[in-house]
Amino acid sequence: MIHSFIRAYRKRYGFSQEELARLLGISRRDLYRFEERGKTPSLAFALKLEIVFGVPPAILFPDLFSKVEEEAMREGKTLLEALEGKTDAISVGKRNLIEEMPTRRVAERSA
Repeated sequence: MIHSFIRAYRKRYGFSQEELARLLGISRRDLYRFEERGKTPSLAFALKLEIVFGVPPAILFPDLFSKVEEEAMREGKTLLEALEGKTDAISVGKRNLIEEMPTRRVAERSA
């Protein structure tokens, strides 16, 4: 189940489920599934929520974000191992980008 803060933001701004569903172009039933049942959002839906509330998907769906972040970091570590010892400019650029991933995310969260 994917925990979300959709309900909290909906209530903060005084929207009913019907109103927010209409604004997002989905059914009230689908909104309920996101709020209460932990349905995994599509990228388009997550971006619509960001447009409406001004809050990035990483904040609205923290559990999903953490899961995806862990996967990306794990894959980054694997790629770093594959790049070990390569000194060409492209490999160095890839390594730098991957090594900066954890600090870039922390910086974006605190901004």
